[in-house]
Amino acid sequence: MPPVQHSIVVELNAPSTTIMAFIEEAFGAEPRDDDTLRAQIPADPSADGELCFGLVRHEPDTHTTLTVTASTDLKLPYFQGIVSTLVVLHYEKTCQHAVEVIEAHLTGSPAPPPVKPTPMLPPVPYTKEQATYLATAGFAVAVATFGQSIVGQYGSPIKKAYSLTNSDFATMLSVLRAGALVALVAGWLADR
Repeated sequence: MPPVQHSIVVELNAPSTTIMAFIEEAFGAEPRDDDTLRAQIPADPSADGELCFGLVRHEPDTHTTLTVTASTDLKLPYFQGIVSTLVVLHYEKTCQHAVEVIEAHLTGSPAPPPVKPTPMLPPVPYTKEQATYLATAGFAVAVATFGQSIVGQYGSPIKKAYSLTNSDFATMLSVLRAGALVALVAGWLADR
């Protein structure tokens, strides 16, 4: 599965050394061997997300091409499409904010306000293991509640098909609801 990422490429009218020094200062970025700078993603829902700044110098060194990429190697057993879409939306805002901060510095404008966390994502970083537990618990809750709702909706035909009394049917629904409670407790424990 490819990593979850978002990139923005911009042309800046400033020397690459000026931009590089500001990125190191403003974002706490560290230079890497591949001529990039890497920093933590603000309000990142993933514990291993990275903000990467790639600079391409042009001769003469009066303008620079900057690539800002936010990425993580997010893999979930369930709900991958939903969660990765939300993470990409957050990374899109983060990359745009980084570019706006750099452009504001170069033009002498005030810096934009920080990026707010995406409401549907956790407010603190989750490790891959924690995210997997939470997705699995969410899947268990979804299956348990779906099964319970189907049985409840088709209660009358089920009672007739199996010749159940109201008491037997109530016992069966209680067992299903107990299973849903177990799934809810598992979800609560995974979220701790």
